[in-house]
Amino acid sequence: HNGGFAWTPSREKLADEIIQTLLNSRRPVFLAGPSGSGKTQLIRAISKLLTGRPPFEADEGSVGDIEPLIGTKSIENGRTFINYGPLGRAITGKENSLQTSAGDGGLFYLDEA
Repeated sequence: HNGGFAWTPSREKLADEIIQTLLNSRRPVFLAGPSGSGKTQLIRAISKLLTGRPPFEADEGSVGDIEPLIGTKSIENGRTFINYGPLGRAITGKENSLQTSAGDGGLFYLDEA
């Protein structure tokens, strides 16, 4: 592993477990630990390993309303469409619903800090 993250043996083991869970179960992964323990940096490093780019991120201020995470309705030039939020972009790989082909998408990370 590389990318500016200090990959210790314990972090490599944890990253491998997270990656296997993501790839095999396709279920959300929840990381818990004290503030400053490296959860966010670990997820960012894993995202770069898997997708080549950072995760789509949101903070705890987004938790109260899921709509902005998925997307919000917009009207422009008489066309109604969805501008995707970070979760919507991670799922679809698109910035908005006007785009005709899906992109690569990626990992979504919700930071509780």
